[in-house]
Amino acid sequence: RPRFATNAFKTNYSKKVLISYLIEPFIADKIPLNHTGYTECYTAAKIFNNLGYQVDVVNWREKIQLNYNEYDIIYGLGEAFERVFYSENAERILKIAYATGCCHFYVNKHSVKRVAGFYKRHGKIIPQSSRILPGFRHLQHCLSDLIIVLGNNYTANTFKSTSANNNVRTINSFYFKSQNITIDDKDIEQIKKNFMWFGSNGLIHKGLDLLLDFFKEHTEYTLHICGASSSERIFFEHYNNELLGKKPNIINHGFVDIDSKKFKNILVQCC
Repeated sequence: RPRFATNAFKTNYSKKVLISYLIEPFIADKIPLNHTGYTECYTAAKIFNNLGYQVDVVNWREKIQLNYNEYDIIYGLGEAFERVFYSENAERILKIAYATGCCHFYVNKHSVKRVAGFYKRHGKIIPQSSRILPGFRHLQHCLSDLIIVLGNNYTANTFKSTSANNNVRTINSFYFKSQNITIDDKDIEQIKKNFMWFGSNGLIHKGLDLLLDFFKEHTEYTLHICGASSSERIFFEHYNNELLGKKPNIINHGFVDIDSKKFKNILVQCC
């Protein structure tokens, strides 16, 4: 599997930027739709290309050796971004961190609270279903020249207490307009007790446990679940009846293609 994309747009620009995020949009036939991150990464790359930068891209998890002295800018997140601070002449490189949510200091604190709340209610500790980030990268959130945050001012403020220069900007969340659902498509009287949870990894962090605890006791309401990962084995074992089809009012659809007729039908059924 490719780990690095050199000169993604095949330009002759002298200035260079390294993007540490997702490589898939630059090696696939089309940008994947299973996460908005692919569009976010490609959009940033196109902007740098339009500004006259040759664009190299590395996957954010990669630990390959890179010559940071080649670059004028590094943009993104993750392992490859963090190591720029340990490189020679790090001060010369403009460092623009991209944050897809709240600051990791904040996330870890509140994710631990969610795990503790689950333990208090159920007597089990399941950090595997949190978003606690062990060994996360401190410097990119504290020493970058600029932090671009996907979110609103509340999201941005979780960084401002830790960033050395307080230079934090926000952008609106990306989305896919894959389904055209209007209010006229819905029979509100029929569906007003139907709800959808849409998410992915970190099921306790994202509150699915709270919904399951409620809906299993209130069978007059229906919950549609989209995106819950069965890789969170302990969580799935705990909610075996709810997630494996033994509660008729709780429907676990697994990972659903948002372009599909199935997903549109779920949206139409839910208030």
